[in-house]
Amino acid sequence: MVGLGGGSVELMGRVAFGVPPLRSADIDRMIEDSGIDAFLRGNSSRDKLREVLVSLSRLIEAGLEIDQLEINPLLILEDGRNAVAVDAVIRLSPSEAGHLQQQ
Repeated sequence: MVGLGGGSVELMGRVAFGVPPLRSADIDRMIEDSGIDAFLRGNSSRDKLREVLVSLSRLIEAGLEIDQLEINPLLILEDGRNAVAVDAVIRLSPSEAGHLQQQ
């Protein structure tokens, strides 16, 4: 799910959903459908967001069993080359968590 987050979701009511594997075209649609394209500063910000979402998708594609993944907010810095997850929660499935503890 992609959206502005916070109170903006309640005001605008626009979020977009995607199911891994996410590719560039999927992410571009999510960006446009959610309305966040108006808040991205040029192509470099869009590219960075696309990179982050593809990377998260690849975790799932690789078989990591994630029950919950939330980043709010994800800041794309002014240079468009860096992103910062200010707050993030990743909850692994119980079987995945148990497997990692055994290693």
